[in-house]
Amino acid sequence: MGSKKVHQGNLETVSPSTLIADIFRGRFTGILTLEQGKRKKSLFIKGGSVIFADSTDMEDRLGQVLVRGNRITEAKITSALEIQKKEGSEDKRLLGAILVKEGFIKPLELVWAVKTQVEGIFCDCFLWNEGSFAFAEEDAPESWPVITLDLSMPELLRMALNMVEDPITMANLLGDFSQLIDVSAKWLDMVEQFKLKPLEFDLLGRAQAGADTLATLILASPYPAAETGRGALLLSCLGVITLSPTS
Repeated sequence: MGSKKVHQGNLETVSPSTLIADIFRGRFTGILTLEQGKRKKSLFIKGGSVIFADSTDMEDRLGQVLVRGNRITEAKITSALEIQKKEGSEDKRLLGAILVKEGFIKPLELVWAVKTQVEGIFCDCFLWNEGSFAFAEEDAPESWPVITLDLSMPELLRMALNMVEDPITMANLLGDFSQLIDVSAKWLDMVEQFKLKPLEFDLLGRAQAGADTLATLILASPYPAAETGRGALLLSCLGVITLSPTS
């Protein structure tokens, strides 16, 4: 495996949303691991985009995702796990390969399950507000024993933000409402690249038209405050706008 540079800290001072945004904007490659006691979740990131995720939580396991989706029975999962145990491999791709090889699921069902699994882990990580983190930068992700996906970061972020319903949680994610707004010089390219939704495009237009602080942007928006907050945070995470504290 390639060389590593590890960044560590705690989630009480740096939120997962900030970490993920910084990694995406910097197009970094590596593994972001979050821990709470015995719980551990990892996001495998290539060029700023999530390509796989892993978790110690039972409900996040591939088998459980398939069972909840009515794609397979518990008995068949148990059978596949026994085969995997005999193989003695820690390769994350093995269970899925066994399920397909044994005819328990179809290849497209495996793709659906892994995508659903990764989305669920990502959304849960995004909302953690306690614990520790470590981001290990790597230069050889092809050595990772995982099934790699081509996921849209904007869509993952939208999915995670749609789970935020508590206004206090949203306020904590946004931070100080007096933060100044700066629009990226590359905003026009980003509109097409990230396929901005009408609300997000509207907020970008208002920022360009003179909404100079986060508070001004939210108060001027015709959309509900919660939706506006999600849109503003998405634009910030993607780097379309920059939020910075007043001097």
